[in-house]
Amino acid sequence: MTTLALTLVLSSALLHAVWNLLYKRARDKPSFAFLFGVVATVVYLPVFLLLVGNQELSWRGLAVAILSAFVHTLYFTFLGRGYSVGDLSLVYPLARGTGPLLVPIWAILFLGERISPTGLAGILAVVGGVYILHIRELSPRGLMGPLRSLSSRPTQIAILSGLLISIYTVVDKVGVGYLEPMVYMYIWTAIYTTMYGPYVLKTSGVAKIRAEWSANAWAIVAVGILMVLTYTMVLFAMTMSNVSYVAAAREIAVVFGAAMGTVMLKERYGRSKVGGSLLIALGVALIGLARS
Repeated sequence: MTTLALTLVLSSALLHAVWNLLYKRARDKPSFAFLFGVVATVVYLPVFLLLVGNQELSWRGLAVAILSAFVHTLYFTFLGRGYSVGDLSLVYPLARGTGPLLVPIWAILFLGERISPTGLAGILAVVGGVYILHIRELSPRGLMGPLRSLSSRPTQIAILSGLLISIYTVVDKVGVGYLEPMVYMYIWTAIYTTMYGPYVLKTSGVAKIRAEWSANAWAIVAVGILMVLTYTMVLFAMTMSNVSYVAAAREIAVVFGAAMGTVMLKERYGRSKVGGSLLIALGVALIGLARS
């Protein structure tokens, strides 16, 4: 993985954990997710208009952006539900950690990517670190805890969110092959906001949307700006490296997320989470050394 691509991914990961912390604190998650989409669409419109004038829009790129917007709509819907019923330090690592396990499969099958032994070792270390993050006690029973938690609603929602992450990651790798990353990012963001709006109006209503804006306007604006910025950085990294490596390296964000959930939301952060975080960091370092 190139140094620039890794730098973009690591910087994005820290900012990604920050905006997920703000999202977790929202009163009404669907309203919050819709409003930050509106903010992103408005704030980045001048940038989009400036960039789109310098390139020809590809119909294939537009089609891929629409598909990505649909998958992202499902993702934000389920992620919001997960944050409503589970801890940030549980839902965020599991949702983010499922992706690196699945993305290489999709990338090999549909994109023809090749993964080096070093890269594969890094990916497995990241996935193993995410698993360890969910161990509550160092005992045979504790080691099997993450598997037993599959029956819990927060875990199921987090895994489904992770599946959607793996799908949109591969879709977006294809998309940036047709459109410049910032243009592609803006298009699917605007479409996502349009798709998600009717659902939020039906489930939350105008009153909750207004109340969410009144209570968290500054956080909504911050997330709207950060969401586009962080993922555009990831999209640029995808143009330089294997999507399998980018997806796995992004998971250093779960370390930031688990730490923020503990320090700022007073969630538990035991020895297993420290061990899992170190293993994820090792995996990211190995991915940084992988070249093909």
